[in-house]
Amino acid sequence: MSRAGGMNGGSCNLASVQVRFVQTEQDFVRARTAHAWRKYGPRGRLYRRILQPIAGAFFLAVAFYAYRRGDHGFAVLEGAYGFYALLIADVIAPYFHRKAFRRSRMKTAEVILTLTDEVVCCEMPGLSEERIQGDGFVGVLDWPEVMLLYLSPAMFLYVPKRVLSDAEHRQMLEWFGEKGVPLTYPKMSRAK
Repeated sequence: MSRAGGMNGGSCNLASVQVRFVQTEQDFVRARTAHAWRKYGPRGRLYRRILQPIAGAFFLAVAFYAYRRGDHGFAVLEGAYGFYALLIADVIAPYFHRKAFRRSRMKTAEVILTLTDEVVCCEMPGLSEERIQGDGFVGVLDWPEVMLLYLSPAMFLYVPKRVLSDAEHRQMLEWFGEKGVPLTYPKMSRAK
């Protein structure tokens, strides 16, 4: 991976695309959600959205039946499974993402992402500045609300789509395509 911090690694003055935004809690939650659901295509996400509440209702029905039979331990266990299945995607996971955002020191930071011919410059004035070569990216995941720029399978930068025009979005995808970055999430490599 070619990453050069500080002022090395190319000039950010010759920008082909420059995006400025202040991170919001909603953007952060959307990016983390996209990362968590990265392995599923639109159809897979739809199936999970439909099947999770059905599974939750089934477990709650089994819990109710077990409680009526007098098997209280089993009823509590099945009830917990049911509530978990009903709440995980829309309540529990976003709660933890919001909590992580509030703990970060980046919640009010402006992000300036600049694509040049050679590098991607990511600057957060007063906090950090990075210059990342094109081959430093291992994948780009383009979702309806957010674009994830993967540096490794578990580390990514994100750009909310609300700050991109259609032309900028297209230019960014073309830039990564020219650099040979796959337009999908990176797969984890297993140690042999």
